[in-house]
Amino acid sequence: MKISRLYKMGNKFNFLILCYRRIRIMNQLATISEKLNALWALSRKESIFLDDLESEFKQDLQTFITGETLYLKDGKIVIGQNLYKKWLQKLQSKGFDYEINFKND
Repeated sequence: MKISRLYKMGNKFNFLILCYRRIRIMNQLATISEKLNALWALSRKESIFLDDLESEFKQDLQTFITGETLYLKDGKIVIGQNLYKKWLQKLQSKGFDYEINFKND
C-alpha cells in the first residue's frame, strides 16, 4: 500500500511504522555500500594485512586463500595485492561464500 494512501486513511501509526522501516532499509543499504567500498579501498594499499579486514569478511577471504602462499610482515599475515584483487573479483562475480551480517553498529 502506498504511503499517501495509508496516511489518507487516517492510520497514522501504520504510516509511521512504514516510514521507520524505509529509513532503516536505507540506512542498511548505506552501511553495505560503505563496507564494500572499504574493501575496495584496501586493494590500493601496498601491504594488505588480514587484520585490516572487518571480522565479517575474514572467513570468506580465508577460505579463498586456502593453499596460497602468504608471508608475515611485522608479525601479521600479509595478503598479496594480486590475490586480494582476485578475491574482490570473485565477490563481484559470485558473491560471498558465507552469510555476511551488515548490521548497523
